[in-house]
Amino acid sequence: MNLKVLSLSVLILAILSGLVAWLNRPLAPADADPRVGTSLLADIPVNDARTISVTNNADSVTLTRDDDEAWQVDSYHGLPADTAKLRRLLQELGEAEIVRVVTRSPDRAARLDLGTATVSIDDTPLIFGQNASGGGRYLRLVDDESAPVYLTPASLFIDGTAKNWAASALTAMAADEIQSITVNFPDGPPLTANRESADATWTAELGANEQLRTQPLTSLLTTLQGLRFSDTTSPDDAEVMASRDHQRTFTVTTFGGETLTWNIGRKPEETIVLPAPEDPVAPAEGLANTADPEPESAEDALADLTETIPAGPVYVSFAGSESLAPLISFQNKLAFRVSDFVFTGLPANRDALVETTTPTDTEIDPPFPAEE
Repeated sequence: MNLKVLSLSVLILAILSGLVAWLNRPLAPADADPRVGTSLLADIPVNDARTISVTNNADSVTLTRDDDEAWQVDSYHGLPADTAKLRRLLQELGEAEIVRVVTRSPDRAARLDLGTATVSIDDTPLIFGQNASGGGRYLRLVDDESAPVYLTPASLFIDGTAKNWAASALTAMAADEIQSITVNFPDGPPLTANRESADATWTAELGANEQLRTQPLTSLLTTLQGLRFSDTTSPDDAEVMASRDHQRTFTVTTFGGETLTWNIGRKPEETIVLPAPEDPVAPAEGLANTADPEPESAEDALADLTETIPAGPVYVSFAGSESLAPLISFQNKLAFRVSDFVFTGLPANRDALVETTTPTDTEIDPPFPAEE
């Protein structure tokens, strides 16, 4: 057999082998679904979205994007949205794939609690049901009982609490931006600390043998920089009004010349005297037959006559630059509550930030010589 015939035979065999392989290929199942193997967000233009709604049981929140491309929480006072939280949710949805069709039966789908949670991007919903026993979660891509139910391996936490979607940071500045800070105390004059640069040492006008306590000052600045609200209420709320009579004030100035003042206050703990009973004889009925004839202690007697009302919640307000306090413009309709430890951790007095040093030998007057 010459080379030409051999090459032709090999070519024919290759064609026949390919034909046999094609005829014996596995056929796609009749119920194949084009969404299997694709991302949950495959058909959703997320980057162009203007509205995102999230529900979880009875909780719901709606976020919208304004003309400046900034997201806000429509269902929570229109506060700026936590864009990092929103980005995480969309990333998790984008990375989640549909692994298979679970059922197309409306009767079976009805047992999967579809609608427990929903994420709607513009008009396109992702309708989640219960978690699958083997892992993952059931979902439907169309609000239609006859639509297929899928399984995604993602076990997403879908937060429908509106407050949790608001950007809670109350200040926006870095530590190296602060040039000076003034601290007001309940008693005594204020204290102002300054520095020449971000790397310089803090200084203040102090008395002889006094110096700043660097660690408490740094801790105070960290607290002020990291303030986040935990809740909001009306500025006319009774507890907010009471907190204003017991405020601590702190003012910082940046190297750029911007100024921001924090007013942090809470109504203090209060002990009140209980009103006397209308019938002073009534409380004594039956005492003659008591097994314990010993009188009450002075502490017990005082406790019976008084009541201690716990300290109120802590609220903070601002004055100054909006670039340093991003939510300052909302103060006309909202009061911002912060954690109690913010107030209890503030320097109580001047001694918390200033310490007395031991004088050196050169600062001590030498003894007078003995008289002869």
